[in-house]
Amino acid sequence: MKKRVFAIILVIVVIFSALAVLYYTSYPTIDVIKMVSDSNDNFENEFHDESITISSAVVSFLPDSPLQKQKMDAVWEWNNPITLELTEYRKEGGKSYNIEVSGEIVDGKTTLRYEGYIIKENGEKIDYLQEKTFDFVICSEKDFLI
Repeated sequence: MKKRVFAIILVIVVIFSALAVLYYTSYPTIDVIKMVSDSNDNFENEFHDESITISSAVVSFLPDSPLQKQKMDAVWEWNNPITLELTEYRKEGGKSYNIEVSGEIVDGKTTLRYEGYIIKENGEKIDYLQEKTFDFVICSEKDFLI
């Protein structure tokens, strides 16, 4: 009887341990969404702005696994300054810009890209490119919305 109880407890511990390892080492499921904003100020300045929005795609009652949080933080740390830079440019009276986002998954790595141009107040056109390759797949290719 003691052996049977011990075996049952051992099986339960092994199952919970396996689930914990799977959870804490799972790759993130991150939704990548392209947000598009077209606007103009009195038909003088035109802005075409695409931005990347990321969010966790896990069951709501489970917190992100540490690995998932680490990967989301890596994407956010790259993406957030770009979004702020474009917002500040617009607030400071930038003439116009056309920024598009794209992404691709190749060989288990994800590349995200902001590309386009900015036109300064003096009319100077500057090519804009911000790109980063992450050593992990952000989401499945079929769910990649960019």
